[in-house]
Amino acid sequence: MANALFGYGNLIDLPATVLSCGSARPNLPVSNLADPDPQRPWVTQGTTRDWAHADFGAPQLLRLLGLFGALLTPAAQVRWRLGSRPMLDDATVDFDFTVEAPLDPRLTFTRSGSRATRVNAAGLIETVPDNVPRFDYDPITRVCLGLLIEETRANRLRLSQDFTGANAADRWYKYNTAFGHTADWFSYDTASSEVMAPDGTYSACKVTKLGSSTLFLRQYFPNSYNVLPNTTYATSIYVYYPAGATFSIDVNNDGWVANSAPISPAPMWQRVPIMVTLGSTVTGTPNMVDFETGAPVGTTFWVWGVQFEVGAFPTSYIATTTDAVGRNADVLTLPTSALRWYGAGSLYFETRMPADRVTPSSFRYQGLLANAPASIDTVSSQHRADGRLSVGTNIATISQGSIAAPTSTVGQISRTAIALRAGDAAVSWNGSAPTALPCPVMPAAMDTVYFGRARDGNALGCLNGHFRRFKSYARRVVDADLPALSGAEAAPVVGDILDTGWVNAAVATGYWHTLQILPAAVSARYVRVDIDDPARATTGVNGQAAGDLITGRLWASDVIQPMRNISYPVNERPVPMDTKQRGKRSGAVSVDPGATYREISFGYEALSQEEARGTFKEFLRRVGIREQLVFIPEPGSVYQPTEAILGRQAESTPMTWANFAMWSHSMTIEEDPALGA
Repeated sequence: MANALFGYGNLIDLPATVLSCGSARPNLPVSNLADPDPQRPWVTQGTTRDWAHADFGAPQLLRLLGLFGALLTPAAQVRWRLGSRPMLDDATVDFDFTVEAPLDPRLTFTRSGSRATRVNAAGLIETVPDNVPRFDYDPITRVCLGLLIEETRANRLRLSQDFTGANAADRWYKYNTAFGHTADWFSYDTASSEVMAPDGTYSACKVTKLGSSTLFLRQYFPNSYNVLPNTTYATSIYVYYPAGATFSIDVNNDGWVANSAPISPAPMWQRVPIMVTLGSTVTGTPNMVDFETGAPVGTTFWVWGVQFEVGAFPTSYIATTTDAVGRNADVLTLPTSALRWYGAGSLYFETRMPADRVTPSSFRYQGLLANAPASIDTVSSQHRADGRLSVGTNIATISQGSIAAPTSTVGQISRTAIALRAGDAAVSWNGSAPTALPCPVMPAAMDTVYFGRARDGNALGCLNGHFRRFKSYARRVVDADLPALSGAEAAPVVGDILDTGWVNAAVATGYWHTLQILPAAVSARYVRVDIDDPARATTGVNGQAAGDLITGRLWASDVIQPMRNISYPVNERPVPMDTKQRGKRSGAVSVDPGATYREISFGYEALSQEEARGTFKEFLRRVGIREQLVFIPEPGSVYQPTEAILGRQAESTPMTWANFAMWSHSMTIEEDPALGA
């Protein structure tokens, strides 16, 4: 039995070690973040993946890594990683909104009483029910852009995509015959079957210019609505224009007029925005809007999805029928208790806001940690009016100041990484060098995370863009790692000493452990293990119902490995913890079954003097009968999953000087029971 070794002095038990895991949820029966007892296995409810991460605070010698009490199926895989610096993928909260999936139950999302739309994975515009988040896709690439977060808006036009019916009945006046003229103005096919509309229907209106006049659509606003002075309006219309000369569209009310940018031919639908800002006096017909074009005679184009809303830019399409309707604001929040901060923490925000969302007087939140209803303490990241990101802190209602990113990222993906600790805070934007952030004390009274919006719902504070990702760490990320966290690839610092990749866990039924033995001891700051056991979703293990992982207790230590083999015989026996009683009169025996643990006894009969008086002696002195140890008779053998044992010495036996320069020692190791129960 060559190469037997002992692991002892579990580093997970060190007071300085910070242990975190993926099962950190308040609804779990056991969680290493909610329960500081590292002896206890942790549980992940209703999932088949988990991870555990231990940061020792300073480099430690490591050679043996393990999970004990891990109720995994034979198909389970694990991935072990060691590094010299803390990892950046040990987030206690990690929400990736670029992948469409049900929201984490800790999140709360509302958008009631609205007519909201999104572009779905097929590239089509679709209406989304109330209180359903909008995972929005690029209509061309079909890539998910993130979660759409917008302010309240209303489309003032009726029948936004229905141009059928008689002029007087459908509320869209179409001008196909000139009054008193011999030439027609335009021809219309109001439900053209030649081109599919952006929503997948054949409801687009085909417009062909026949004469020199320009007016092709008119609508009067419903409910006696009149445009307002000193107000900016965003008009938008979807146009399909496959071929021809460049032209533009204008909107007007026979008093004011605004023109679109030139529309170039393209084999796709284009959304054409047309902005107008009214002065102190509204001229023309205040309850009417006209659509006109000076396109050359013979020009053919299709239109669909017309919108007229108050605001400095168009928002997502709001479909209307026989009346104008609005879309209420998207509200996404998270309790800060989910962040698991204890005196320090770090945040990562990733958003994308189109360039047209920035106005000279606006700021738009990436994210906000604050109190509801009063902002006593806050941490905020926002897009400023100049297009640059800025981060600020607020303590006891008093601003501690804010700092801004060196460059603008509006219209691009914007990434912000913030590290917080009292008197020691920093921020990095899109891979920039860390910059100190004013934070004299750690903000403590915050109760809610607001995603892409102000706490009070102020429209000027709303992102009006895509929220892509949010991560939180229950520690202050070191300054050296902030640029990696906020960089273009959000590259985590992981596995710079060891990364095994995914390997079979080799968990044997009834023994419930998985081990990783390094060829030699290394000095590492952290250890992380990821667990993946898809079969656990449908397979019960050790009496536990299918669906939940019980992923065990983490072990990380150096080892002692005597040069000489252990001697024969090696005795292994199961020790039942049963109790039995015999009736005094009848002699009948009743047994109360208990747990069974293993006991292994063996001896070292040929320890060298250097071992006996050095490392082995120190090992026995430190371990005694108190401390846990891991004994592995044949490291790396096919029997390792069933022979390795986590336990304690049953008694303290003497080392004997049996022969000249040779020492002997007999040992009995009792397994700690109940692991994996």
